[in-house]
Amino acid sequence: MEKEEGEEDEEEQEKQEESKEEISLKDLKQLSGTVWILLMICTFSLCIFIPFLDNANSFCQERFNLSNISAGRAIIITYLTPIFVSPFIGYVVDKVGYRRRWMILTSLLFILSHLLFAIIPTPEDGSPQYAAVVPLFLLGVSYAFYSCVMIPCVQYLVEQRIMGTAFGLMGLFESIGACIFPLVSSQIYNTNGDYRQVGFFYMGIGCVNLIFVLTLYFVDKKGSEVLDKINPLEDKSDKESSSTSDDSVASDLTDEDEREYIEMKSNINSLKLQPLETNSDTKSEPGDIKMQRSLSFEYSMQVTKIDNQ
Repeated sequence: MEKEEGEEDEEEQEKQEESKEEISLKDLKQLSGTVWILLMICTFSLCIFIPFLDNANSFCQERFNLSNISAGRAIIITYLTPIFVSPFIGYVVDKVGYRRRWMILTSLLFILSHLLFAIIPTPEDGSPQYAAVVPLFLLGVSYAFYSCVMIPCVQYLVEQRIMGTAFGLMGLFESIGACIFPLVSSQIYNTNGDYRQVGFFYMGIGCVNLIFVLTLYFVDKKGSEVLDKINPLEDKSDKESSSTSDDSVASDLTDEDEREYIEMKSNINSLKLQPLETNSDTKSEPGDIKMQRSLSFEYSMQVTKIDNQ
């Protein structure tokens, strides 16, 4: 009984040590450069959207001569658009892949929407400028692409056990950006008194975001090419299983079985790679070659049985 209790205590201590390792800051070192670039892309994309909409009502009133009620109704377009567009975008992306190209399109849509916010003229006669619905619609489409393309890519690049760490960092960066960018945009408006400059500011943020996306596409090709696959998770699981298959087989075998397993594999390799030794005066008989092939096949079948166990 005392031995069993001692073993249980040791198991609990091991579990506690493992849980401590899971929340260790050392996990940050395991995040590749591709993941950090993707986190920056997600951060800038969200900060182009959320902070702008915080002041979108007053923006539309001054820039496009809309009333308070009309501006509120117009902004609804930005929120309604992802409701209808997101399912279609998600379906298409899952079918065709090429998520890095979709990221480029998303960044360009963000830039275009804020460019239109900046250059659409304000009617001098005070009449409403209903063309504002165009950039508002494009902004909603951009956010739909962000939700369907960029955010899911994190799970394709990060190991399962540090998935929460990656998403936590993304939330941290996005929260920091959501705090800083409204302060900067308000300072720009207070200095110039023109919402056009605010539009150009967010367009500049979109250009920075595009640079990160192009870096992911052209510079970090090997690290991010998995994102273009139709089912990146399947490819990721295949790599993880292939790298750990030999270790899992060896751990399930006893010492005697492991020695037999290794000996069988070495015999197979020797039979496959080494040709039959023949003298110059004699020729190999077909029976020798047949025997060699049968031995190789028998060893392969035995190793397969052990692997299946």
